[in-house]
Amino acid sequence: MEVHAPISTVTVSAPTAYPLGFWLLMAADFNNDGILDLVGQGGVGLEFYAGTKRGIFHFGSVAGYGYPGVVPGAYGDFDNDGSLDLIYPTDVNVNSNQPTRMTVMLGDGNGRFQLGTQLRDEMGFGLTTVGDFNGDGKLDLVTKGQRRFSVFLGNGDGLFNRPSS
Repeated sequence: MEVHAPISTVTVSAPTAYPLGFWLLMAADFNNDGILDLVGQGGVGLEFYAGTKRGIFHFGSVAGYGYPGVVPGAYGDFDNDGSLDLIYPTDVNVNSNQPTRMTVMLGDGNGRFQLGTQLRDEMGFGLTTVGDFNGDGKLDLVTKGQRRFSVFLGNGDGLFNRPSS
């Protein structure tokens, strides 16, 4: 049995507040340095914050514009370059409050993102799931709208197509 002397005080530092996330906050290694980073809803859309080994994050770049803040986005390596990319909703239908466009931002592996393709669906997008749904080794998307879900098959170059029946 081990006995320790009681501690009379515990000092806790004030938390660091980051202006990120309400509807969207994603943690992954977006700059390929082996440390988790954050991408979240920020001032003008989505913002990238680089993580450090001390658990502190530093603003790195604007990761995307026009995020309406109604449903979350997702990430994956959509163009098979070894760097994580983003997909998030844009353009909300005012009648249904559902996004009608999803925007892909292609990551460069250094925490910067450039505009990729945009997917449209007038029935609306909701939650997005990323995976290889047809077994071809390329990431695909399944999005859930109000009354149905949609499948978008990835080409492996950052572009997506709806499957034919």
